Amino acid sequence: MQDLSISEKNQSSYREAYLDNAATTKPRSEVVQVMMRELRNYGNASSVHALGKKAKRVLEDSRAVVAAALGAESDEVFFTSGGTESNNLAIRGSVMAREIGAGRIVTSALEHPSVTRSVRGLKREGDCCVSYVEAVHGNFDLEACARFLQEPTTLVTVMSVQNELGYRLPIPEIVKLRNEYAPNALVHTDAVQAFGKIDVPVHEWGVDLASLSAHKIGGPKGIGALFVKRGTNMFTTAFGGGQERGLRSGTEPVYLAAGFAEAVRCSFSDRQA
Repeated sequence: MQDLSISEKNQSSYREAYLDNAATTKPRSEVVQVMMRELRNYGNASSVHALGKKAKRVLEDSRAVVAAALGAESDEVFFTSGGTESNNLAIRGSVMAREIGAGRIVTSALEHPSVTRSVRGLKREGDCCVSYVEAVHGNFDLEACARFLQEPTTLVTVMSVQNELGYRLPIPEIVKLRNEYAPNALVHTDAVQAFGKIDVPVHEWGVDLASLSAHKIGGPKGIGALFVKRGTNMFTTAFGGGQERGLRSGTEPVYLAAGFAEAVRCSFSDRQA
């Protein structure tokens, strides 16, 4: 018993050193405070009474914060449960919305499993063929991408920042190739590891879809967002009450949206400092 107490005493003197911020970040104290406040405001944002309207205002204010950080319009931002759902929805939703055969998906060899498995699933279902662009040591093969795009292509999905090695991939250059060789194709970027750390100017880049996650920037787990450029046809994968303008049904977690927005405010404030 004496040895155990000495061991516990020694352990209590250690300071925690957390070095796994690519996996998740510690929620900021400001974020926790905002979420605790909004948890007490329990209205359903779809309700028309006073509590519901109050929740709706918080939800839409939060959406506006995320949209502004992207240089987008509020109606181009849809809240989801996180980056994984955003990637699934972007890929499956855009491909399934096509009225004709899906054709080709062009992607990189470095993508997150939520992208690679979504793409493989569509391939197994016979909805598309897939071309993989090599990116050895982060060097995305733009020449190979250009060759692939000369075939009928529906979607290009390439991440902005690689989640394990931190490689930055050339999204604006990929969009230029799309514009030249496959103007009818959509471009999606998994910006989960990029957003809040580098600029993700979706309209300047020219992407049609971009995935985000709150818990990578000091926000809560369980919420993310999908940017969908105006005019982009999407098929919903979640049927229900029509929330998020029908693209992602389900009662919105207003307190998580508020926490996401506060994390965005803090992250961008820190970057400017």
